[in-house]
Amino acid sequence: MIAEINIALTGIRSAIDIARALRAADNAAAIAGARLQISDLVDKLVDAKEQFTEISNLVDARDREIADLKRRLQRSAEVVKHLGAYYDKGTQDRPAGDPYCSRCFEVEGLLVHITLPAHQNAGTTCPQCRQQFPWSRTPPIRD
Repeated sequence: MIAEINIALTGIRSAIDIARALRAADNAAAIAGARLQISDLVDKLVDAKEQFTEISNLVDARDREIADLKRRLQRSAEVVKHLGAYYDKGTQDRPAGDPYCSRCFEVEGLLVHITLPAHQNAGTTCPQCRQQFPWSRTPPIRD
């Protein structure tokens, strides 16, 4: 990103130099030469604008990534891993409630409840990623 800023600033400096030369032109030959520099001035200003637009896009992308990381960090403070799944923190930071898919949480930062089976011999499944878990590793925990 520093390179893009330097390129944009160089373009702006060049445009300022050309504008000063235009202002200082006082005879017909200088004015004719200055007119040729006008297109160069416009090109440099357009390049600088494009660079600043790219920088703005990079900053926006970083801001979104930082917000996502903050959200994930906050969520990780609200849950605790137990056996093969994540659970809400209960009393004394112990796991409580229905299990969340460990794959969805660790890979995508999502808290998705695992579908509980009709009986304990069946496995549990995440409705989001379809990851399957053995019942013994993802039981609901009641305080």
